Amino acid sequence: MMAEDTEERAAEEEKVEEVEEAAEVEEAPSEEQAEPQGAASETPEVDVYAVLRYCLALMIHQGWVHLGLRAAQGSTETKTDLPKAKIAIDTAALLYEQIKGVAAEDEKRAVDTELANLRINFAHRAGTA
Repeated sequence: MMAEDTEERAAEEEKVEEVEEAAEVEEAPSEEQAEPQGAASETPEVDVYAVLRYCLALMIHQGWVHLGLRAAQGSTETKTDLPKAKIAIDTAALLYEQIKGVAAEDEKRAVDTELANLRINFAHRAGTA
């Protein structure tokens, strides 16, 4: 049973990493986008979809943390808080709806699977609480 949980957690962490990788923003502008010498520095335009993907990855992670299935960053112990888990899962679903139209098929599959796993684990935890 413990081996299955460890394998399941590893697979879940890999999925979150895939979602986080999809949310990465380009760090350096191309030569065409670079500002000319002497131009006033302006705030670069933010890609709203990258921000949504980042927030989605955070909410998915928080769902797992509050389900008590993953330790919070900087901690080794887990703690179950189902009301917070529900908020994180519901918020992740709302964020996903905003990017679904522009997401690649592999990203959609990864997020759909992640949300389904969160919901199943929430139902299991809520049933035993």
